Amino acid sequence: MNAPLWIAPSLASLSHQTIRLDCEPELIRAIWKARNLEELAAVYPAADGTIVPTCGPLPNLRQAKREAVDRAAGFHGVEYLGWHKRNREHVYYANAGDTYAPTLIFQGRRLSVGCWGDMVERRLIEGAE
Repeated sequence: MNAPLWIAPSLASLSHQTIRLDCEPELIRAIWKARNLEELAAVYPAADGTIVPTCGPLPNLRQAKREAVDRAAGFHGVEYLGWHKRNREHVYYANAGDTYAPTLIFQGRRLSVGCWGDMVERRLIEGAE
């Protein structure tokens, strides 16, 4: 049985000067491609005990990955945007502090670089506030 596919942006997209990351692009890709919470904690040790608690209820993998990517990249929290009209996936983004600043967009198992304001402007999102 194949593991679910986690799609991450290319190193070139993550290295582009318009997006500001506080870590190496390889770390973002490694976090996003982690197959379980244990692998996530191994790839990004800062997640162990904070994002992935040592006791109590465990977060779901997508939620933990979004939080780990946000922290590693140095953004200001993960925000819910709504759901994508075409693929019906919930859309989240790493808050870069500006509607049109390049950031990381989370759509289900897909991570991409983009501006969440552009998505709203193009009417690709439903349920946006």
